Amino acid sequence: LGDGVYEVVSRLMVPFRKQPIPGTNPIQYYPLSQYQLRVNDLIAGVRGCVEHVNAMVVNHDMFEGRPYRGSLDFLFWFVNITIHCTALMIRLEASRQLPGWSMNDNGHPHFE
Repeated sequence: LGDGVYEVVSRLMVPFRKQPIPGTNPIQYYPLSQYQLRVNDLIAGVRGCVEHVNAMVVNHDMFEGRPYRGSLDFLFWFVNITIHCTALMIRLEASRQLPGWSMNDNGHPHFE
């Protein structure tokens, strides 16, 4: 998944963008279909989760503003463990967008 600026990269999913209507001045755009809007919503939801994990990792004490002085192998494992634990912590915390909702054992939202 990526931002629209990466649409030239093969095998990368990016949101649909409105396409300009040729010959219009000022430029007008074709509207997105319901399918395209739904795909954009799905991509935005997944990207939001990824960015949430990224923000928590970047702000982790181990990685914040200090040069790492260990081996590359250890750094790989530290980052891997931190990302997985952060994702688990996010999955287990109650949703702030949908009060009363949380994730079940299968990773699907449900109302408590």
